[in-house]
Amino acid sequence: MTNIIPVPVPVSSELEKSISSFSPSIANFLTEVGLPTENILSSVDERKKVIFALAEALSILPIEEREKATYLTKFTVAIAVGLFDGALNRPLAKVSLG
Repeated sequence: MTNIIPVPVPVSSELEKSISSFSPSIANFLTEVGLPTENILSSVDERKKVIFALAEALSILPIEEREKATYLTKFTVAIAVGLFDGALNRPLAKVSLG
């Protein structure tokens, strides 16, 4: 299994779900345009569970296929930052667009 670097754990569970704890500049922009910034991201514990499960699931996919799977990279990045909704929407868009 590959060496996985865990996502840093913030001080509190409220911080880990806040966009401002992830990126203050993005949070400032979202606030300026009137969009929510709190309770948007999944908790770090939930992210870890999915990342470890994903690593295990990917182990059955041949490396030649993984190397071409940019949608899986985008899915993984979305999961790592806590955007589970976005991660789920991306593969579905890929499949439906063909």
